[in-house]
Amino acid sequence: TVTIVDVLPKISVTKTADPTSVLEGSGTLVTFTVTVDNDSTADPLTITALTDDIHGDLNGQGDCATGITIAVGGSYSCSFTAIVDGQAFTSETDTVTAVGVDDEYVDDATTPTNKVSASDSATVTISDDEAMIELIKTADPTSFNEPSEDVTYTFTVNNLSDVDTVTINSLTDTVYVDLTQIAGTSCAVPQNLVPTTGTYTCSITVEVTGDAGEVHTNVATAKGVDDDGVTVMDDDDATVNIEDVPPAAMLAKTATMVVATFEVVVTNKSSAEELTLTALSDDMFPDIMTVDLVTILASTCAVPQTIAVGASYSCTFDAKINAADLVGGSHTNTVTATVKDNEGTEVKPFDSATVSFD
Repeated sequence: TVTIVDVLPKISVTKTADPTSVLEGSGTLVTFTVTVDNDSTADPLTITALTDDIHGDLNGQGDCATGITIAVGGSYSCSFTAIVDGQAFTSETDTVTAVGVDDEYVDDATTPTNKVSASDSATVTISDDEAMIELIKTADPTSFNEPSEDVTYTFTVNNLSDVDTVTINSLTDTVYVDLTQIAGTSCAVPQNLVPTTGTYTCSITVEVTGDAGEVHTNVATAKGVDDDGVTVMDDDDATVNIEDVPPAAMLAKTATMVVATFEVVVTNKSSAEELTLTALSDDMFPDIMTVDLVTILASTCAVPQTIAVGASYSCTFDAKINAADLVGGSHTNTVTATVKDNEGTEVKPFDSATVSFD
């Protein structure tokens, strides 16, 4: 008698995923491949069950099936697809279990030894879909006449991410620092912006001061985090040009006495800045600011003089009028002033006065 001893079945399972990493929110289809090996040296192996702890019974999913018989040393492979999604920086691991029996198996609880199972897992990581924001800054007006003007700056923050909600927790500026702390501001944080369509707009109104030709530029920055805790930020600038206001002046001259006291008044007609009176000249008298006791008998006139916006400078001089200066019984002379602004631009207002003699 020769006794033939049973060789127990052996089984192993290999599971892979393709791709092994997906972007959050992408809803990517992942192909899972399952390979079952018959490691027995004696009997064929019949697969009685293929299950996945996440995707359930694989019989009929993809090209996977049960009831397949694997020859000694052979293998069986199948694949199925499933959507993998989730929060960034997490992963999904699922495990496949294959159950097989050899030809000595009897479906009886008293004969369990010829039924075997094996498992294997595959992991798919979920990577971050990098969030982005856009900051748009505008100024109104973009230019004004010196010396100052109220300018309204508007800030718009857009969430460009298709997946992540973004929380804006900081709005700052290189000139005005914290935009939420300026008097009259409409800006406030935090602000939650939903994916794709999320937007937030606010504004400040401030006085901008400068001299002609200056360009006022400041840069705003919006900063926050997405729902994965990743920092996002963007910045934008706005430029305001300060324009020159040409100087304007008027000179008025009157004769207050028949014999020879003249009053000169120079008025700053500019709306923007103070002016400097640099010269006074008369077409009939060589120097009205110097008392020579020959032609000019007295004078309060002197230069330079600083004249504020809307203000005037006045002085008088007493002049001796000779008979040779009379034309038809009267004397007319003209005073011309030289006035400039702080950019050096000059104007020369003038006026005349006539003295009549009986």
